[in-house]
Amino acid sequence: MLADLGATVVDADQLAREVTAPGSPVLDDIRQHFGRHLVDTDGELDRPALAAIVFADPDKRALLESITHPPVIWLSQQRIAAALASDAPLVVYAIPLLFERGLEQWLGEVIVVDVDEETQRRRLLERDGEAGLSRISSQLPLCEKRKRATYLIDNSGTLEQTRAQVAALWHKLTCR
Repeated sequence: MLADLGATVVDADQLAREVTAPGSPVLDDIRQHFGRHLVDTDGELDRPALAAIVFADPDKRALLESITHPPVIWLSQQRIAAALASDAPLVVYAIPLLFERGLEQWLGEVIVVDVDEETQRRRLLERDGEAGLSRISSQLPLCEKRKRATYLIDNSGTLEQTRAQVAALWHKLTCR
């Protein structure tokens, strides 16, 4: 929604997809450490199969993070620097593991998209099945993220209610 309003968004998940693209050295490392079966005949990473492995084993998750995080961080730094050098009215770094990695210290302000736990659980089950629940259990609880946020967007209601909050925040952040 912030991108629709004119923000430049650097998305860590999208960058992770870029660094694991077919033929990339990162994908080769993943294949070497986790098995050839995780790369399909088109050279694409089977993300659900890899998630099932790493969210069931903290050591394997740490290994995957040691392979993927450095190139994602490097690419993030490049994209953020380019965005800051542009005339973008707002630069947003979307990163699911912001607090877990202690990266909030590098950012001026933090927006947390919040939702009640029951809605979060229901949405995850609808979107990702049980795999979504194991993924979220490896993250800092939302109650802790709320405490660390500069701004909260409540995503428990309708899409229109969320859009209205985002628009109000956009105005606050860009009309200073």
